[in-house]
Amino acid sequence: MDNKNAAAALNSGAPDEKSQKRNLLCFPVGTLGRDMIYNLFTNYILLYVLFTHNLTAAQLMSITGIMIGARIFDALNDPLMGNIIERTRTRWGKYKPWLTIGILSTSVVVYLAFNVRLEGWAFIWFFGIIYFAYSITYTMHDISYWGMIPSLSRDGGTRDKLTAMTNLAAGIGGAVAGIMIPMFTTGSNTIGKKVMAEKLKGERTEHKEFKSGKAIQSQIVEVDLHIHELLDDFRGLSNSEMLEIQMRKFREELDNAMRKGIKKIVFIHGVGAGVLKL
Repeated sequence: MDNKNAAAALNSGAPDEKSQKRNLLCFPVGTLGRDMIYNLFTNYILLYVLFTHNLTAAQLMSITGIMIGARIFDALNDPLMGNIIERTRTRWGKYKPWLTIGILSTSVVVYLAFNVRLEGWAFIWFFGIIYFAYSITYTMHDISYWGMIPSLSRDGGTRDKLTAMTNLAAGIGGAVAGIMIPMFTTGSNTIGKKVMAEKLKGERTEHKEFKSGKAIQSQIVEVDLHIHELLDDFRGLSNSEMLEIQMRKFREELDNAMRKGIKKIVFIHGVGAGVLKL
């Protein structure tokens, strides 16, 4: 009787018990990195822009409009992508091609978002293209990833377990990113802090303005936003509380510099690329 049941399961295309156990363990792991990237982009891209670009009020409003527009676009993008995936027919199936294309293209988009150096309205146009591109590319692999679950098992109980474990892994990935990103971009553990310090030291040495045939040292205000420079004792503070203190200091110093007509202000923060110039 057992042999008959095994043969029937094999002929029906249903995965055997070993395959089901492997799917329950391996499939959820696949979303850990995806949700780390999701957390990085959706929760920190605006903060990164504010720290690394000198935006006018009109440019900041444009970025806000782009982000709102992308959310509205998602309402159309998700069902459209789902329909495209369902109609896909390839030798690798309908999910794997979009998983591969989506993950690779999302990697390129996220890299460009945090590494391209543009200013002014050129950056606003770039940001709009990148933000909508992220929405499209992430949807490619997100819809195809979650759409695979019904194909992994025909048993409702197994699918429920698979969905629960995948949601748990997604939550873990997001939580890890939420802890690690602030940990290594603020405070004493900041990655690239020494590189940034050397860069600013060289800039202070070489930056001179020439006027009326005489070299005069230009006025440069330097503000170190690392938490240990702002507080004598920051033990017990959460990452979000430290970030709030840094943002408050950033706004105070920026407003003060604008009132005094200071031509240049340098903020030290992050991985070595966070230099704001006024």
